[in-house]
Amino acid sequence: MAVVATSGPRALLRRWHRRRPEPSMLDLIQGHRIAAAIHVAARLGIADVLAAGPRTPGEIALRVDADPDGVRRLLRALAAAEIFAVRPDGRYELTPPADTLRADHPESLRPAALFWGGPPQWENWGTLLDVVREGAPVLPAPQGGDEPVGPPEPVVAAYDFTGTGTVVEVGGRGELLAAVLRAAPHARGTLHDPAEGPLPADADCYLLKNVLHDHPEAPALRILRGVREAIAPHGRLLVVEAVLPEGNTPHPAKMTDLEKLLTVGGRERTERDHRALLAQAGFELARIIPTASPLSILVALPA
Repeated sequence: MAVVATSGPRALLRRWHRRRPEPSMLDLIQGHRIAAAIHVAARLGIADVLAAGPRTPGEIALRVDADPDGVRRLLRALAAAEIFAVRPDGRYELTPPADTLRADHPESLRPAALFWGGPPQWENWGTLLDVVREGAPVLPAPQGGDEPVGPPEPVVAAYDFTGTGTVVEVGGRGELLAAVLRAAPHARGTLHDPAEGPLPADADCYLLKNVLHDHPEAPALRILRGVREAIAPHGRLLVVEAVLPEGNTPHPAKMTDLEKLLTVGGRERTERDHRALLAQAGFELARIIPTASPLSILVALPA
């Protein structure tokens, strides 16, 4: 059963989305426009300005160094989608979705808006026809900087790291490792880049968060086999990735899968895909633990 947050900003957004009408086909076709508008609002920091309270477009424009009429028209368009709201006196205020664009929001979506809504992503997605025809990326290298990886807290909340002695995060940026060490302060941790050579051996736990989906089968297998060579018989591998549902069930990673095809030639995987990949590397998928995010924790043991 999936873990669903019942309180906090994510739950508030979920309730907001439930009461929104389903987008029409035309809404979906024109979706790039709202994404671009959200990107600009995030880049200008409008939500941060409105955190102190409602303001007029002119007041906002002064603080973000923009044209007052341009700001007014941007906010009017976003307010029509309930991202920001205009008051009877003409001042604009935050709504639950707009609030997540604040830089200091505990679950800020501003990095996502900056990454996915900006011009580099327009270039990536502009190659989709060629990529679908070729089955591989056509750009020489990923464009647009580092992809937001999401906070590590849902993973730490879903898995009990108590009693873990040594932890190795493989190929990550260290955010998950740091969160694990905060949850298990007696543990010792290492951040390892697979390009640097063999992994530290005999750790209690190896972590791979959003690493395998950046690779097609052969390189993903090399990473997993490197862990298999290093892991002790009692050790465990935690693969933190999306698990795509079969059929028509919606999941945000179904679109991420297309983006991986566009940019790095990687892929998101179903439970069957994950199980088969792990088995080829000498692991048995013991269980899958959902988290309060789109990611799951796949617990794998040496076979």
